Amino acid sequence: MGDRFPGLIRRRVVLCVAAFAVIVATWISGCTGTASQPGLVPQLVITPDTVNFANVVVGQQNTQTLQIANAGKTTLTISQVQVSNASFTVSAPALPASLAPGTALYITLAFAPLTTGAASATLTISSPDLSSPETVPVQGNAQKAHSVKLSWNASASAVNGYYVYRGDSSNGPFSRLTGFLLAGLSYTDSTVLSGNSYTYYVTAVDGAGVESAPSNQTVATIPSP
Repeated sequence: MGDRFPGLIRRRVVLCVAAFAVIVATWISGCTGTASQPGLVPQLVITPDTVNFANVVVGQQNTQTLQIANAGKTTLTISQVQVSNASFTVSAPALPASLAPGTALYITLAFAPLTTGAASATLTISSPDLSSPETVPVQGNAQKAHSVKLSWNASASAVNGYYVYRGDSSNGPFSRLTGFLLAGLSYTDSTVLSGNSYTYYVTAVDGAGVESAPSNQTVATIPSP
């Protein structure tokens, strides 16, 4: 039999091919969008987010530890950590360092003032995975170095040495200033701060390791500054 509706059959073929082309194009476009995974973005969290060094004596050093954590869902690279003021220094693991999601690294920030007064700096953490570096404000206050020199009379009985104790008031609490016995009859406390008062006493320890009752107390008031 001959083709009674040739034109109609050809039109149906054309429409089916066109519909197939649309389906293929939609499937390809969907695959491309999924591959980009826009939700996987890095997120850097620094703890603490501010640092303050209070009442550090000139010539001494104080340190604080900071945590740099990756709270995002993709690997984050830390490329550089630096601080803007020479009175502060930062110690970090070997960089660059890669942080997987949920992991962290730790850095140590130190303040070692050379002059009295306030100091400020900015700690900067850089990563090629972030649009801009993260920053942490840093403050420090340096005090003039003071010391208290103590002396006492020798024990009437034989002893192996002496301990020196210090408290913020006559009621304490008191802390021992050394982890070893002092063989002499004097001690210099170089950890005092400007404007504070301290109360001291001494004990003696005999050959059997028995510690005596506290001596009479003495008070030292540190000038400010």
